[in-house]
Amino acid sequence: EGGSATYNMTGALRLNGNLNVEGLNWALQEIVRRHSILRTAFIQEEDRLYQVVQESVAFNVDVIFTTKPEISGLIEDYAKQPFDLAKSPLFRANLLKLSENQHVLLVNMHHIVSDAWSVGILIQEFVALYKAFLQGRPSPLQELEIQYSDFAHWQRQWQQGEVFQQQLSYWQKKLTDIPPLLLPTDYPRPQIQSYKGRSEPIKLEKSLLEKLLHLSHTVGATLFMTLLSAYTVLLSRYSGQDDIVVGSPISNRSRRELEGLIGLFVNILVFRTQISSEWSFKDLLSHVKENALEAYAHQDVPFERLVEILQ
Repeated sequence: EGGSATYNMTGALRLNGNLNVEGLNWALQEIVRRHSILRTAFIQEEDRLYQVVQESVAFNVDVIFTTKPEISGLIEDYAKQPFDLAKSPLFRANLLKLSENQHVLLVNMHHIVSDAWSVGILIQEFVALYKAFLQGRPSPLQELEIQYSDFAHWQRQWQQGEVFQQQLSYWQKKLTDIPPLLLPTDYPRPQIQSYKGRSEPIKLEKSLLEKLLHLSHTVGATLFMTLLSAYTVLLSRYSGQDDIVVGSPISNRSRRELEGLIGLFVNILVFRTQISSEWSFKDLLSHVKENALEAYAHQDVPFERLVEILQ
């Protein structure tokens, strides 16, 4: 994508009360020190792409004095600033100062070094480190057992092995002759993608949620499986097709050592459901549950490899 901000992960956190800027700086510097992926650049030479991990990087939070009316514009401009993947860190933070007791912390990470799970880790570690600084204590966090580059190395080695071939064979069989979804839309897809998206929140009444959870429990399924089943039926009704393929992200942190690491681990799982007109919804849910459990058991194959191999 070149100099694009499409894969920026940006957040803004309002901070009310006394703020120790030195402590905030130290906490974020310590996080960068702990997680080597935040000190990693990605260098491309011809058709080879490789990681370069810096032993240390200069990381400081820039303080910008501003006013409330300017905040929205500053946040939008901040989110649009692209990263150069060949230069680390691919993580930056700015502090908007409105007054002595009002600040907004802006954080931006490129998706190549982070995912949604990583954001949770960042927040947890920041809170723990900032509290420790205010109390004059050293970092309370244990050193990490492994780093993201260890995972990347393991993944490349694993893709040469027998287990990978077994998992790949499952997907090759499962996704043979998958049909395109012929879903009518209100606007034609533009020739050039704008990336202007939005999220649409949907609220479920408590009584409905309880019924969904009860239905899930009756067949030993999760709420995700039940909602996926309903979504599959909806797509089938709109398209008139009975072979529906849906992709959904998964955290892909199936090993304990990965749970506390910042990095891009997320994978896309493919759920293929071939619907029978003779099924009840519970029959469909049981079928989706079985498909989902099989997909989870074969989740280590990167989606990008599937696309590459299956074309």
